[in-house]
Amino acid sequence: MRGRWRGSAEGRVMIEPLLGLVVAVCLAAYLVVTLLKPERF
Repeated sequence: MRGRWRGSAEGRVMIEPLLGLVVAVCLAAYLVVTLLKPERF
């Protein structure tokens, strides 16, 4: 059971950097779109 718990804890820890990466990519895409087409915003 301990091995299984450690694996799930490590999996949860890896989700945080991935979420941060997704948010950063979405924000960067939004900024690029607003720079290219400012009249839409």
